[in-house]
Amino acid sequence: MNRKEKIFQAVCELCITFPNGLTTEQIALYTNIARPNVSNYLNQFIKENKIVKSGTRPVLYSIKKENLKTIHQSANLPVHDVQKEPFQYFLGYNGSIKKQINQAKAAVMYPPHGLHTLLTGDTGVGKSLFASLMYNYAVYQNALDKNSPFIVFNCADYASNPQLLVSHIFGHVKGAFTGATRDKFGLLSEADGGMLFLDEVHRLPPEGQEMIFYFMDTGTYGLLGETQRSRKAQILLICATTEEPNSTLLSTFLRRIPIKINIPNLAERSPGDQVDLLKYLLEIEARKINCAITIDTDSAKAIIGSSFSGNVGKLKSTIQSVCAHFFIEDNNPNQLNITYDKLISDIKVGIFNLARDNDYLVGLQHALAGTITIMPDNSHSGLDLYTDIDVNKHNTPFQVYDVIDKKIQFMLEQNFSDTDINNYITSEINQYIDLRLPKKLEHVDHGLPNATLVFCQSLKNELELQLNKEFSHGFLLS
Repeated sequence: MNRKEKIFQAVCELCITFPNGLTTEQIALYTNIARPNVSNYLNQFIKENKIVKSGTRPVLYSIKKENLKTIHQSANLPVHDVQKEPFQYFLGYNGSIKKQINQAKAAVMYPPHGLHTLLTGDTGVGKSLFASLMYNYAVYQNALDKNSPFIVFNCADYASNPQLLVSHIFGHVKGAFTGATRDKFGLLSEADGGMLFLDEVHRLPPEGQEMIFYFMDTGTYGLLGETQRSRKAQILLICATTEEPNSTLLSTFLRRIPIKINIPNLAERSPGDQVDLLKYLLEIEARKINCAITIDTDSAKAIIGSSFSGNVGKLKSTIQSVCAHFFIEDNNPNQLNITYDKLISDIKVGIFNLARDNDYLVGLQHALAGTITIMPDNSHSGLDLYTDIDVNKHNTPFQVYDVIDKKIQFMLEQNFSDTDINNYITSEINQYIDLRLPKKLEHVDHGLPNATLVFCQSLKNELELQLNKEFSHGFLLS
């Protein structure tokens, strides 16, 4: 499949989750293809009459409705999936995230125009997608028109210039500040009649927060530099922050947001959710190498346990590294067999992080249910729709399997022995893993007090000195 075909397939698949359309950035992240290249191909698809684009900001691309049924039938996808409730595509819909989804539904549907909402949670837990699904749900329930705007703005992009940040949201009049050479409308004007998602809202300066809560109170606002707040807009505000709200947001601002939804990190998700994510990431690798992947229960536990800091990027890198390791070890071209006894020690020790409570262990064992087999053509499993955590954001800048293949081929041409080749490639993979493990002590988060982690570091240093042996970084993860 070439790049153009990959992008078109991504649009077809993602339109199931986002029937109202996708941004160029979403497609770029999903395909791991540079944004300018994606944009170029999208324009080609428009000329070829394969897709359509909206006239809104941001521009949304979607499959033409008359083609959508044909696409689903040719892919053996049930057509009714297009009409699925949007939140069903969020991993944990009926499990550990059910409460949050019910809160979101209530916020969207509360008369007359919904309730403003604050989303909290660590980076990468899915706040941005959750907000977009709130919008899709509003359209699905006819609470918003399908052409109503959904505007996304990250306050962190302009955090270094508070005045410019406020100006982007509210707009400004000519002469409001240095460089304001003309009147300009802001995001409130663009989002009128729809939804405005303000990410990293804690980056708003206090005066900006005050202007926002005045708008929430009255539905009116003024451009920066105007003396009157006579402009009106009907907007459902969704705000998000990675920080503790009570320490970063004004109490007056918080009081005006009636719905507060915390999106749990990976460690707080149910065992079923964790296993589903593991399968999803393994499926990505199976498609890359066009080979079935099997993984035994202990290996799955070790990989999950080594990622309890909640960093999905680490989980993805670990899975990719493990697959790369077994890719060179396994002689079966049709199946990659991941077994615990052949895992490297830095991954193996992850299994010891699972000793939390019996209910969790029983739940994890039940969710794993023995050896897992992932097929490369399992594109209709539904797992590819669980995009609540932006795993593509953490893709490596190269295709690791291609690199391995090229290095093996080169060493074979140079008459290296099989043992030398395996040792060299294994060393390369170990370095690859080490680069993706947290290097700073404060980044190793297993819910332990900092004093305990400091003690472990000092113990590691003392053992290295006494035994004259250097332990890997994975020692701290055990």
